[in-house]
Amino acid sequence: MIRINFFGDFVAHNVNSLKMDIHLDELISQADINVVNLEAPAIGTIHSPSEKIATYGYLPIEKSGPSLFQTQGSPSWLTQNGFGIVSLANNHIMDYGVKGLLDTKKLFKDSIVTGAGNWQEAYTPCVVTIKEKKIAVFALSQCEFGNLTDEWDPTSEYGVAWINHPRVDAVIRKTRAEVDFLIVYAHAGLENVEQPLPEWRDRYRQFIDLGCDAVIASHPHIPQGWEFYHEHPIVYSLGNFYFPNNIANTDGWNKSICASVLLDDSNVGIDIAPLTFSEDIISVADDSGFKEYLERVNQTLADRDAYMEYVNARCLEVETKYHSRFVASGIGKLTNWQDFKRYLGLRLRQPEALSIAHIVNNIRCETHRWCYIRAVKLKNNQIL
Repeated sequence: MIRINFFGDFVAHNVNSLKMDIHLDELISQADINVVNLEAPAIGTIHSPSEKIATYGYLPIEKSGPSLFQTQGSPSWLTQNGFGIVSLANNHIMDYGVKGLLDTKKLFKDSIVTGAGNWQEAYTPCVVTIKEKKIAVFALSQCEFGNLTDEWDPTSEYGVAWINHPRVDAVIRKTRAEVDFLIVYAHAGLENVEQPLPEWRDRYRQFIDLGCDAVIASHPHIPQGWEFYHEHPIVYSLGNFYFPNNIANTDGWNKSICASVLLDDSNVGIDIAPLTFSEDIISVADDSGFKEYLERVNQTLADRDAYMEYVNARCLEVETKYHSRFVASGIGKLTNWQDFKRYLGLRLRQPEALSIAHIVNNIRCETHRWCYIRAVKLKNNQIL
């Protein structure tokens, strides 16, 4: 039996004091390899707040949404604590441009990084040999800022693998013929909601149909449910493994799951371990309320009527935010004074660029587009 642990999104601003409890240490040590998503470039020090990061030669890209970075100590902390594969396929790794990406990759000495780089690097799954079996992990992200989408664009040399690029399916077929097992590690979905969109369920199931043995996903910032499709596991959101800044100001931000994919010659299984973090400690959770939450989201996922009712309601809730971005360059909910100052500064410096960024992201990002279309149809009584 081969055990591969998948953990969710990781951002840390001071790893010097970051610890894992004994139960999480044990969980990590039981795996043949551990996989995590590095949610932001590792370019800062514990003494480099956002307004000072330019001192180190890093400038944020023009984009819709916050630009994130984390401490330069994050890569070594992950390596020293047993994380052998690190995905960079997400919507923040390019927040400080090519320099931020390349400098981050250089910091990983003994872990495999995957999902971002030049075109060849981004769209090549990483392959490891474990117990004489070749296992591929293909890291992919929904389409936001930093994705490699257009090979004809001369400015698009480095970035993140796009989950719906036309070449992805061919890469999966080719890779599956060369390895014993293939797992997609996806970064996509509607943030801070309990259920995946139907379109993502269809896409992840398509990966199984193409030959993938499992699909594990992150990005929504809270755990979602999991299911088996043709006897292969699909986990729709792992949640935040460690991400101390609750930028969405939502419940569940500090909870996640570890999905242990179990591989042998006859079947593919999963074990799920609930996790939580508080201040500087990441722990295996022993919380009856969290366990009840996981049971509830899986029950809803398995009930078509309850699932569709939930998805439609959430899409209607976010429609106002998406609409404001189209017509007034809004950035949605401003949760604190720092958000407001950043927004006002952007509007004063580059109001047209900000407007275009919001519009482009709404159209380009599959999750935003699918939510908006669904909500408009529901509001106009066009039943889906």
